[in-house]
This record gives sequence, structure tokens and C-alpha cells, in this order.
Amino acid sequence: MVKVRSVAETFIRCHYLRYMLGGVLFLLLLPSIVSLENLDMFQSAKVLEYWYSLIGLLLLFPLYLPDNEEEALAIIRSKRTSYSWIVCVRLIIESVYAVFLLILLLIMMKHGHSTFSVAYFLIRGSGAAFFLGGLSALVFAVVRHPVPSLLVPFFYYLVNMMNKEEYFGYVDLFSVAQNSWLSGLTQLLTGCLLFWISISLTKKAKL
Repeated sequence: MVKVRSVAETFIRCHYLRYMLGGVLFLLLLPSIVSLENLDMFQSAKVLEYWYSLIGLLLLFPLYLPDNEEEALAIIRSKRTSYSWIVCVRLIIESVYAVFLLILLLIMMKHGHSTFSVAYFLIRGSGAAFFLGGLSALVFAVVRHPVPSLLVPFFYYLVNMMNKEEYFGYVDLFSVAQNSWLSGLTQLLTGCLLFWISISLTKKAKL
């Protein structure tokens, strides 16, 4: 338990705090960018698709940032701490915070009398965030650099936004208004799989 707290505090203080503050700032500024009040299902879906997908990516992106520091890697090796275990602690922190901000966003929209299913939007928002975040993690595991790991999922987001659903099927980020639970669950599970693959690859690279 002490080890978990140590890893969590170091990750938050040295790497993740700026992203946490950025997420809060995003929620504070969003009502001035787009209306969150009296939205129908279609309009509410657009808020989730265009805005939360991006902030979800940014909140899950920093997973491997500490691995660019030789000092951090030296600590991992010297203490013989499981690298996969450390990454999982980071991922849990990011996931909890990303879902927390999603819940706050949905509360803000509900408070503004917008119409949508909270449970469905929770699945779709989490699915989009985890899918893009998992894609980012997988790219980092392959190229070992943070810039491509952010640009590749962002490029997917842009291409997805500009093309029709049939090109992307169940991993279409912009199909929230179609009330497809299967798409949300597919994206969520695929994102989890991508994270697992990335952790497996990075673990082998560290050994």
C-alpha cells in the first residue's frame, strides 16, 4: 500500500498534475465555447464526440511520459519493482480521473436540462477516451516517442470526423447519436486491449 501511494504521488506530482488542472480548466471554459443547456440527444452527442473525446485522449496520454527519464528507469531497476505494476497504477489514476471529469461534464449538461441517457453517454464517452488513449499507448510502445503517440490518435480523430461511419464500423467515434451500445462497448474493450498490448511490449523493452 505504501508503494502504491509512493508511485501514485510521484506520477501525479511530477507528470500528471498539469493534465489534471488542464481537464478542470477545460470544464470551466467549455460552457463559453459551446452551449450545454437545453440540448436534444443529437446536440448532446456532438458535445461528447467533438469535445470529450479529445480531453479524454489528453488525460490518458501521459501514461508513459515518465519512461523518457533515465532517473525514473534507474529507480525501477534498482528497486526491482515490476514495471507493469507501475504502469497499471498510472493507468488506474488516469482512468479514474478521466471518468470523473466525464461524470462532471454529464452533470453539467443534465443541470442545463439537456436530454440524453447518462448510462449510455458514460459508456460512449469512456469508450472513445479509452480507444484513443489505448491507440496512443500502443504507438508509444512501438516508436518510443511521445509526439507520434499523440499525433496518431489525433489524426484518427480527424479522419473519423471527416468520413462516414461505414469506414469505421463499431470504432466510429462520431456515432453517439445512433444510440449504439455495442459501439461504445467495442471501443471500451478495444481500448483496454490496446493498453494491455502496449504494457506487454514496453515491459519486454525494459527487461
